[in-house]
Amino acid sequence: MKTIVSSFALVSIMFLWPVQIPLGPAKLPIYLFFTPVLIVFSGIKYRQVIFSITLLILLAAILILQIITQNIVLASSVKVIFGILVFSSMVPTISQWFQNTRLDDNKKLIYFLKLFMYVQILLMMVQLVADYIGFIHIDFLHWVQISSVKRAPGFFNEPSHIAIGMSPYYFLAINHFKAFKKQIGKMPFIALGIILILCPSTTLVLVI
Repeated sequence: MKTIVSSFALVSIMFLWPVQIPLGPAKLPIYLFFTPVLIVFSGIKYRQVIFSITLLILLAAILILQIITQNIVLASSVKVIFGILVFSSMVPTISQWFQNTRLDDNKKLIYFLKLFMYVQILLMMVQLVADYIGFIHIDFLHWVQISSVKRAPGFFNEPSHIAIGMSPYYFLAINHFKAFKKQIGKMPFIALGIILILCPSTTLVLVI
């Protein structure tokens, strides 16, 4: 159960980070709810705490420097501060979780990695059909201008977000080809190609 919950939480952060949940007058990113799950199930290590504090200081310094030098006015200081705190804990937590988990031993992680990728393709196709029949409107025109073909982002808000959320897939598939093929299979290669064709972006090309 512990492996299932932590695997689902990790992959959810990768795919659902743009999603925001209305909570009163504010909207909170969904990763705020999944990050504590990772922290609880991965455990808190000394190096992880040091990493979090270091990252927190670095991000705070960058923010202060930008405010001073660029005269930036924050729309919501509370949200920005809260975002920095969460990000400072999320990155080290994910890193720690990866160090404690090997693909060889974690079938559940592989399962969710493949499941979310296939659902991403399904959502993209559904969105394209819905746009074609006029049920929804997609603003992102495809690079190939044939019959006003659109780019459907699936889980994400826009095409460039796919590059951010799915960058681990493309990184592993390209830089660790044999391991990716052995652990995750051949079909994910085809799936990654389909996603690239359906929704290309400059950011995704740069990531690859």
